Amino acid sequence: MKAIILAKLIVISFVVCSCTDTGKVCEEGKRIPAIGNNKFLFDSIYAVPLQILENNMLGDRIKVVQQQCGDIYVGEFSAHFKVFRFDRNGEYKNEIGFRGKGPGEYTSFDDFIVSADTVEILTGTGMQSRIVRYLNNGKFLSETQIDLNAISFEKMKSTYLFSTSYQKNRHSDRLYVTNLDGGQCVSFLPDKTAFNMPITEWKFTRSDTSVFFKEAFDNLVYEFNQGKLSVLYNLDFRKYSIPSEFFSKPMVEGFEMLYKQGFGVVKNYYETQEYSVFEILIQKKNDPSVKNIIIYNKKTGEIQENSILEKEQNCLGRLVGVTNSNELVYLEYPYHIIDEIDSFMRLPIVNKEILKDITLYDNPVLFYCKLKD
Repeated sequence: MKAIILAKLIVISFVVCSCTDTGKVCEEGKRIPAIGNNKFLFDSIYAVPLQILENNMLGDRIKVVQQQCGDIYVGEFSAHFKVFRFDRNGEYKNEIGFRGKGPGEYTSFDDFIVSADTVEILTGTGMQSRIVRYLNNGKFLSETQIDLNAISFEKMKSTYLFSTSYQKNRHSDRLYVTNLDGGQCVSFLPDKTAFNMPITEWKFTRSDTSVFFKEAFDNLVYEFNQGKLSVLYNLDFRKYSIPSEFFSKPMVEGFEMLYKQGFGVVKNYYETQEYSVFEILIQKKNDPSVKNIIIYNKKTGEIQENSILEKEQNCLGRLVGVTNSNELVYLEYPYHIIDEIDSFMRLPIVNKEILKDITLYDNPVLFYCKLKD
């Protein structure tokens, strides 16, 4: 009876996304040096342990979405394949989504976004994708089928943006924009590489007015606004810049070349009203990789950075977002906090006493790090 009731509630849209228009990209962007900037410091840090229960233990592949109203949404891509919702203090509220083949379920959990009180999950079904929608209390709403094999997506007002990565046999371009029904499609970034393998990553972030897009092995950050795609930033990796011939080689051969010479990539990008925040990964030849956090002050033009290998910051290594209050949000697992407890205690954490109660079996802790002016 439950399955019959659910089946009656399903609202499904089937849309063929036939893109005939390839949009132009504004190629100018601000140059940002990825190496050699002044250090930034934190004014204060607030720790938020995420409550653990029997059914919500978080694995090592997660995506965090912080809403302005305070709720924290954590997509768990390792074991549960669903979204867990917490309040601003880390108290658990509910789970969202269910992997399966029944009504209102999905077979793969590829990405998710949050808009107001709605959580939307991207799932792949062969050569197509579906968007499955739920209320933030977990109630199923509807789904829409899209004629794209997308690996990541975002939403801005009346449009969806889909990344298909490098799939020349399936898609001629790497970025597609549709309306909310999946139609009226325009595409950007023609795939001129020799690759034919999608690189799985979450490629989008969003502000109140724009969607931002970046790709693995590309030093550019794009902005989508009012139907136009522009290069917003051009990261200068100096000797670690990826050569153009990398994209003309078969993927395996191209990676071998990169690891021999070293390379730099934009791992994550976030935006607030005042700052642009880049997480940079630099792989040096025969050396461990280094993560740099680069902060560009859009008002003053000042650029600052920190490396997680520097002693005073080595306990904060996993950036998962920023807030409109100019806080960098880091996520750290219990084993790391316990191993580096002395380093954590030296940081300006206002409620550091709660870290002493962390056990190996707890969920991760979020650290909200307020930047010094």
